[in-house]
Amino acid sequence: MKALDINPHEYGPLLDSSVINDLERTYIKNTNDNLSKWLPATLDTAVKGWRSSNPPDADEQNCHRTTVPLDVTVMVEQNITVAKTIRFDTTAKMLDVCIDQVVQVLYKWKNEVLKYKNECFQDRSQ
Repeated sequence: MKALDINPHEYGPLLDSSVINDLERTYIKNTNDNLSKWLPATLDTAVKGWRSSNPPDADEQNCHRTTVPLDVTVMVEQNITVAKTIRFDTTAKMLDVCIDQVVQVLYKWKNEVLKYKNECFQDRSQ
């Protein structure tokens, strides 16, 4: 493909800065909403797996494992990667959104792990 001999600085921005700011706000809000649904759903799926009749996944030392940390990390990384294509400020805002959502789901995860532990260690004398 032959390159066009056009100087982009000659024409200025395609969108007004207020439009770009509105689009950025909408993008950040939508991503926050998506994360607030997706992260708890991921945790719920893991918790259901813990309580299913099938044994949980185990590693080579027979320790139970979960893919939740990897799933969360990948989701955060994908959102940060997309935000980097917009502008630096968007990346920082997206990182804040991701951190807030991950912290919220970590508290829920901790509570679910403690509940599961208590269920597993209930009166074992029976």
